[in-house]
Amino acid sequence: RRIEIRRRIRKFQANPDNVPKVVCYRETADIERLFLDAEEIAKRTYQRGLGAGFSNTADVRKRLELAAQKGWLRAHLLYLGERPIAFWIGMNYGKTFISEYMGYDPEFRKSAPGMYLMMSVLEGFCGNQNGDFVEELDFGLGHAEYKQALCTASWMESPIFIFGPTAKGLILKLLSVSTRTADSATRKILESTRVLPRLKRLWRDRLARTAKASVDSPKA
Repeated sequence: RRIEIRRRIRKFQANPDNVPKVVCYRETADIERLFLDAEEIAKRTYQRGLGAGFSNTADVRKRLELAAQKGWLRAHLLYLGERPIAFWIGMNYGKTFISEYMGYDPEFRKSAPGMYLMMSVLEGFCGNQNGDFVEELDFGLGHAEYKQALCTASWMESPIFIFGPTAKGLILKLLSVSTRTADSATRKILESTRVLPRLKRLWRDRLARTAKASVDSPKA
């Protein structure tokens, strides 16, 4: 995995006409530029197709403005020339960096700009760049391949369902158990054959194309 990451990074750096540059936005004066450039990337991502991830909304703006005022904000953007192509936005609280939003322009997917950005930021953390002393990185909730590659600890969380002692409650319990059992068995089969990651990648690519098409389509 490390060899593959290094290979992609070298390939990404090989074009002298578009030297990659990482910029960290952390001040309240940076908020407008941050939202302008991050939104340019986010509107083309598969997360936008799911209605998730970073978005230029009042709630997100208030949270990040507050983080900037408190000195917590660390919004890292990767540029090729003047074009933003990836972002990793989080908060540095104490000695822990808490990941909030991550995304990249799917046009550059084969060059792995997201991984390049993460490696650059992690290198900065290890070198106490800009006076940040980070000892722990919290990637937050959810499963992702990059988390499997980089994390040293993780844990599973499960919801708890409580059903009423009635006929309706029993029926709902049977439906719930049978559905979750079928889902778990299917996932195990797909994971054992390495089909699940491919299906996820195809699904995400489709969502990214849908998001891009909605951006590129002419407005009425």
